[in-house]
Amino acid sequence: MAMTALEAAQQTAEPIVTKGSKFMFGDEASAVAEAEGYPNGFALYFAGRAGVLGDVDVTQVVSAFAWWEPALVAKMYSRGVAVKPPHEAATDFARACHEWGENNLATLAGTETVATLGRKVIDAATPIGAALYTGWRALPVPDSAPAAAALAIQTLRELRGDLHMQAVAVEGLTVLEAVSTHGGAERSKMFGWPAPAEDTEALRARWNKAEDTTNAMTSTYFEVLTETEREQFTAAVKASAG
Repeated sequence: MAMTALEAAQQTAEPIVTKGSKFMFGDEASAVAEAEGYPNGFALYFAGRAGVLGDVDVTQVVSAFAWWEPALVAKMYSRGVAVKPPHEAATDFARACHEWGENNLATLAGTETVATLGRKVIDAATPIGAALYTGWRALPVPDSAPAAAALAIQTLRELRGDLHMQAVAVEGLTVLEAVSTHGGAERSKMFGWPAPAEDTEALRARWNKAEDTTNAMTSTYFEVLTETEREQFTAAVKASAG
């Protein structure tokens, strides 16, 4: 049976979200942070990931990084941009992404497929209200397939993340409620919140609906791929996450 755009969005969601975050606090990012003088990896993460937004007010960064506790975002972003201006921090963070791809995707099957078909989706997707995604899609694409694949996965991760924020807002969930319902106290702590939201089981249906909406929204951008390309891209993304 031919793969639909919705099936492609559903089946690539977890590997894109998981694999797209691997470089962010990996050895490559740590090496870049140390070499470029950032006080720690968190400062590079916040300044570098948000650097694609340009020279914005810190409150705009807090909005874009909605899942994170606001005071933590403001502190770490400010520390990062004290080292380098936003666009340079973004370049540093993108370099860590590229180097991670070279070190982790070069020997995996389907890397070129991820790079090529991922970029096809990215180039066709121009959603409203997706600031981080729009910034990352504008970054130069490296010539190397492993580096380009890593960048494509990261950019598609930003796409899904931006769309998910919209879906959560439609369901009337607060950020803390969404984070807590997704991953409980452990995930809430990871994102800097002092305590999780209470009674998340009562919120589960709304969070699940937001997830379904995110898949539906994302699937519209997979329409640009043919049925065969969706199957190829999905298989390649799963292989890259293996």
